[in-house]
Amino acid sequence: MATLANIDATLNACFMSKIALELVSPPGLGKTSKILQWAEATGKKLKQPFGVCVRHLAVEDPVEVAGVSFISTQHIMGEDRETTTRSYPSLFPQPHEFEGGVIPKVGVILLDEFRQAPHDTQKPAARLIDEGKLGAYDLKDLGHWSVIMASNRSSDRSGANRELAFITNRKMVLSLDPNVDALADWMSLNNYDPLAIGFAKAFPGTVFTDKVPSHQNPFCTPRSFCRAVTYATAMGGANGLIDVSPGTVEGVAGLIGEGAAAEFMGYMRRVEDMVTVEEILADPLKAAVPERFDCVWAVVQTIIHHATTANAIPFFTYIKRLPMEFQTTAVRSIVGKVKDLMFDASYAAWLQDNQQLIMAALASDPSKS
Repeated sequence: MATLANIDATLNACFMSKIALELVSPPGLGKTSKILQWAEATGKKLKQPFGVCVRHLAVEDPVEVAGVSFISTQHIMGEDRETTTRSYPSLFPQPHEFEGGVIPKVGVILLDEFRQAPHDTQKPAARLIDEGKLGAYDLKDLGHWSVIMASNRSSDRSGANRELAFITNRKMVLSLDPNVDALADWMSLNNYDPLAIGFAKAFPGTVFTDKVPSHQNPFCTPRSFCRAVTYATAMGGANGLIDVSPGTVEGVAGLIGEGAAAEFMGYMRRVEDMVTVEEILADPLKAAVPERFDCVWAVVQTIIHHATTANAIPFFTYIKRLPMEFQTTAVRSIVGKVKDLMFDASYAAWLQDNQQLIMAALASDPSKS
């Protein structure tokens, strides 16, 4: 099962072998964000600038995809002759997109909304997918560049067109399934409210929409949910807390639909009075453990958000009182976030006492599946 949490090896292999890869999923899953995150990590691994050129193929002019035709004079068979040539294609990396006007030697071209593009646009792009060439220009002249595509399914009513067989045969097509751990990790990395992350963990069926609804009203996807969280946080003002007032609920409903908004805002009101970080750190053996599973998810995400080397041990002491599925998620995320815990003597002692829990956490890591 391919998810955003476990495709790094595939992205690496396709990039190194210059095999064009298309990621296909329901809308708003986070394909573009994942590719940008992978590209940043790859650049750090290679210790050199790594370029990403995002091209929304659905809005590209079919006539201009391969470069605009113009008349030039060239020396052919011993004489100067007028001939038709093509300009440097807009799908290729452009110097102005990069610092200092220098195109990196390595990178990817992301053809976003690929299947939403009309066939007249997809057809000239086929040569770029297959050979890395457009007109007289070749990606290999820039260095090591490959092509990635992102598309929705035709069943998603997002304007995706029927796939052309001769293009399908020139690329790898990977269907992605929703994965809440990948979303939670991305939201945590981008400093979203931990309580909102807890909601996504507790109610993945609300956040992930497998089928686009038949109505024309707003609906919830990871993309629209993250925007709703950003909006509700902005409505909360300088305190950085999510606002749950009726006015904010209306705006949230305008992003994710009335049903999902009611569920999310209701959840936020319930968890406002749950156990706090201060209570856990003051007495991890006696601090209350919520009975509702959605509130437990909120506690877990709050702990992950606030975890440091200094407070990790009392947090671990509290975590051991939670159901096993919550323990493994918390341990995996904290250890991944607070790297210097590996060198802490008290943490090493805690590891010794909790080997079974650590093994369960490693086994549940979606990146290993």
